Amino acid sequence: MNKDLEDSRNALKEELDKEARRNNIILYRVPESPANCAAERNEQDRKFCEQLLFGLNIGVSTEDIGKVHRLGRKVEDQVRPVLLQFTNQHIKRLVMENLFRLKSLDAKYSSVSISHDMTPAERTACKALVNEARAKEESEGAQGEWSYRVREMPGRLTIVKFPKVK
Repeated sequence: MNKDLEDSRNALKEELDKEARRNNIILYRVPESPANCAAERNEQDRKFCEQLLFGLNIGVSTEDIGKVHRLGRKVEDQVRPVLLQFTNQHIKRLVMENLFRLKSLDAKYSSVSISHDMTPAERTACKALVNEARAKEESEGAQGEWSYRVREMPGRLTIVKFPKVK
């Protein structure tokens, strides 16, 4: 009885965590500001994110961006990821569907990678799927015709098969 109660509590916590992260994305390799004041660094991160999103040319305005926050403690010679929270899920979906345009942007944006904000359970499930996709690709060998990637939204992740580009 206690185990069932604990399981239902954990499931509820997981669902609440998913709901809180639904409108969030994580940006990796965003250059850190050398400013000493945290407010100045945060403002520069916000400007960088706004310019990046405007460069994607999808119709995002400054009002669509809720919170911009660096994750983790500031450590010398280490670039921390940036959490970007949108006001609604539609804007996040637009951004994620147009990520292919990142490569055509300026050099300072082309090194940035963007991913969904996932819960710890979703991250472990994603890692397991990525390892499975790698194993499928390695089992075909170097002459294999297919490439395997993990796609879709968190919670609905699947392995997708693509023809290899030669």
